Amino acid sequence: EERCAVLRETSISANLPTPNEAMVLQCLWTGGPMTVRQLVEALRPRRRLAYTTVLTIVQVLLRKGWLRRMRIGRADRYQTVLDAAEARRMILRTVIDRYFDGSAAELSSHLTMLDGAQGQPE
Repeated sequence: EERCAVLRETSISANLPTPNEAMVLQCLWTGGPMTVRQLVEALRPRRRLAYTTVLTIVQVLLRKGWLRRMRIGRADRYQTVLDAAEARRMILRTVIDRYFDGSAAELSSHLTMLDGAQGQPE
């Protein structure tokens, strides 16, 4: 089981979500498992997306390993593989490894610089 978790995390970390994919994941973390139609409705206040667009995003997330499909009656419901905290931790670890030589302190230093730069004229 531990080996499966490592493989799943490796697969997911290699395929970080795009902004639209992240929006769908956030919706599922907040609302729990949903059909594509329910996702379209849940996303509507943030962004009006066509059913086929949301379906495509869900299919990509399935292929990337971020979602799993559950058949309930005749409807497919989708849920996230990782909870929000696990996903954020994994995404941050991937960013730290890829862009900050594995150093969380280096990331922290950059975040502090960003925080200090807010409100400063460019």
